[in-house]
Amino acid sequence: MAEQLLLKRIQALEDKLQKIEQRDHVDWNNGLTLGAGLQVGTNLLVPNGYVTSKQFYNASYTIADDTVQGITPGVVYGIIIINLRINTYTDIWGIVNYRLSTTTICQALLVGSALNVATVSGVPVYSSYTDVKVTVVASDNGNIYIVNRRGASITVGTTFIGV
Repeated sequence: MAEQLLLKRIQALEDKLQKIEQRDHVDWNNGLTLGAGLQVGTNLLVPNGYVTSKQFYNASYTIADDTVQGITPGVVYGIIIINLRINTYTDIWGIVNYRLSTTTICQALLVGSALNVATVSGVPVYSSYTDVKVTVVASDNGNIYIVNRRGASITVGTTFIGV
């Protein structure tokens, strides 16, 4: 009985997906364009126009131990998502809210146990931060910095969402 109910629900979902594919253009390799004007994929279109590459982009960085990686996100307010690139350091990840102005904010929304956040005026000096940790630092100079004190070189991915 439960199996038949599950099969009916799966069929209903498949029917809904088929209707969406017929109503809206769905190209699973290049993104999804909805009838309401939202496109997710190589370009991002929202009702007010295109989101610029400065407002939404990603990059990966390899950062040597006891060094600082500077990043200019292009927007003053936003969120940075840090994700691991190698599974040997599964505790370096997070979602961090930031503001890069005279009153800087770097707020951990959800982070792994080896990721800290901080604010600084100017460029951070790596030795000021906790050993065996990685720290995301917001600066009043308009940059985000990732400080690696992990004890080894790391590679992290970043995704910026800004306004």
